[in-house]
Amino acid sequence: MQSPFMILVDDHRGNHSRAGLKSNTRDTDMCWNGTASTVVASLGFASAAFAWKKGESKMLWMPIAYFSGMEALQAFTYTVMDECQKPENQIATILAYVHICFQPFFVNAFSLYFVPKDFRERWQRLIYGITAVFCFLFLLRALPIPWLQYCYDILYSIPFCKDCALKVPACGTKYCAVSGNWHIAWEMPLKFHVALDNAYLIGTVLLPLLYGSWRVTIYLTLAGPILAAFTTNNMNEWPAVWCLFSTSIIGIALIPAIRDRMRVTKWPLFRFT
Repeated sequence: MQSPFMILVDDHRGNHSRAGLKSNTRDTDMCWNGTASTVVASLGFASAAFAWKKGESKMLWMPIAYFSGMEALQAFTYTVMDECQKPENQIATILAYVHICFQPFFVNAFSLYFVPKDFRERWQRLIYGITAVFCFLFLLRALPIPWLQYCYDILYSIPFCKDCALKVPACGTKYCAVSGNWHIAWEMPLKFHVALDNAYLIGTVLLPLLYGSWRVTIYLTLAGPILAAFTTNNMNEWPAVWCLFSTSIIGIALIPAIRDRMRVTKWPLFRFT
């Protein structure tokens, strides 16, 4: 998952990082492990099954199941972590990226639940179609497109902060899952283009904001990338932590009081129903 704060880009060669931001940190004293990921995955699958059994909308329980699948994949990844020569490690890392690429579908399904039904039924096919384009663009980063640079040759510039620079998250010279500060850090030799790299951001944050699901979008942004940024300074670990925190949608989906607070009834585009 990519940062919603990284839009501008500079081209730099070599190993760059902002003070306190590392692209790869191996730490055996990790407070998270495969057992913890298994527990989270099991809780997520059980919550999805409970919501399905209650007859809740698939727009609620399917995203829970999908993000729980990432936790199950991470639980397996812990069994081969730091063993970059093992095919199991490499395959798990590639599957993690594929999972991330299709997350915008489930984020938008979840977000669409909280807008008026008439608006949703009229526009959801178009919204899912637009989402598919962003998923495809983000997936293109994994292809060896010769005219694009690799992510490890790129240093992000942060708007309004001339001295701030960040490595591209989940970037490395090979596909491998290694130890982060407290969770998994992914290394992936992805290609870079500003449009491709920000496709995830547009599909999961800007698109839901555009059609009016602003409350759940703000929550997912605060509870996902922003909270993850406060818990790790490792840019390769950040996406995995973000995915972990995204399972907090369980509370929104299963607690009616919270779910009702996330609904939006007034938005300029809602008149086009």
